[in-house]
Amino acid sequence: MDFKDYFSHNSANYLQYRPSYPSALFEFITKHCENKDLAVDVGTGNGQAAKELGNRFKKVIGFDPSAAQLEVAFLHPNVEYKLGKAEHLDLQSNSVDLLTVAQAIHWFDFDLFFKEVSRVVKPNGVFAFWTYIKPTFEGEINHSITDFYAAIQSFWPEDRKFVDDGYATISPPFQEIETPIFYIERSFSLDLLLNYFSTWSAVKNGEMKNGVDFINTQFNLIETKWKDLGQEEYLAKSKVFLKLYRIC
Repeated sequence: MDFKDYFSHNSANYLQYRPSYPSALFEFITKHCENKDLAVDVGTGNGQAAKELGNRFKKVIGFDPSAAQLEVAFLHPNVEYKLGKAEHLDLQSNSVDLLTVAQAIHWFDFDLFFKEVSRVVKPNGVFAFWTYIKPTFEGEINHSITDFYAAIQSFWPEDRKFVDDGYATISPPFQEIETPIFYIERSFSLDLLLNYFSTWSAVKNGEMKNGVDFINTQFNLIETKWKDLGQEEYLAKSKVFLKLYRIC
């Protein structure tokens, strides 16, 4: 099956402008792991999660079907990257202590992928995946950001609905572990914000369907309001929804 490639065209920007995940998330996940010999991050993209796992595991393998993404992935002495799809992992059975998916599982074939998880993760190993939703900004600028979301809403790929639900409707056939809500906190300048938005698949689709002028108009509305308010940076918070499972 072909993979849904929404990000290869923008790999360098994806690396530079996508947010990092909170350390507390990885600490919570790894405390449930009996062994820390091998972690695997699937749909690793540029390795945002893989590099954090590399600080906690002896070895990490990050899989992604996009060669363009892997070419600019974070380097870490404990992390190896491999070209590969989630549904067909080049791994031995019962070899993985922890398997993670960061902000990517909604693109996978769930049935095929969950069979692979069951095959490669050791008995009593851990399977974790998470997503973050759109950021909420402090102050009046949040109204302009909300208007921007509304303008591009129809351009998200259909599978994006799983993200909007906080992955609540994805139910793997494994033993679930209760998890808290985590948060990504980030301070945005106007330049960082617009570059971050440029990595979104909805923005790319909006350009293709309605033209670059449509997206530029939406960006200009944010820029005008931002400059009118006269504040250089704004703090934003995104909820991170983690789903964690024990493989029996």
